[in-house]
Amino acid sequence: MGFAERDGEPSSGIERVLDAARARGLIASPWENPARWRGHLAHLLPPRRKLTARGHQAAMPFEEIPQFIYKLRQRSALAARALELTILCATRTNETLKAKRKEFDLERRAWIVPAERTKMRREHRIPLSDRAVGIVAPLCEQLKSDDYVFAVSEGNPLSQMSMMMLLRRMGYGDYTVHGTASP
Repeated sequence: MGFAERDGEPSSGIERVLDAARARGLIASPWENPARWRGHLAHLLPPRRKLTARGHQAAMPFEEIPQFIYKLRQRSALAARALELTILCATRTNETLKAKRKEFDLERRAWIVPAERTKMRREHRIPLSDRAVGIVAPLCEQLKSDDYVFAVSEGNPLSQMSMMMLLRRMGYGDYTVHGTASP
């Protein structure tokens, strides 16, 4: 749950909704808002994290996505397939680049990213669209279970910068890979 600022104090959307309901007489007094930050949640939860100096990732405007995907599909590079899968599955760069053959169940059309490779340290189950299967299936045909799907020579995954460099070469250098998954 994210917190917005209200009177210099963090305030959740839930807190504001419950306060508005009470003000409109939809919730009877005496009643304490369980989502109230000041004097309640401030004592129970750790302080909220502030955005780093970098702030939000530069996101591609929604209107540009169809043309971008069209151009991306014209490219034959492995990084182009990795970027398209990243967009289709809304995964992080590292999750895509370090994906192994054993994570894909193509019969069930699922990609199961193990907990140790996710930001939240929880297994991530991703349903695969027809296009996602079309990207992954040919790449997986000759691979062993522990092989990287997006591998370069000697079994190493593509570089962390490969998709970012592709964006730059395509003229989309103002955006980030992470920003292609954000509307």
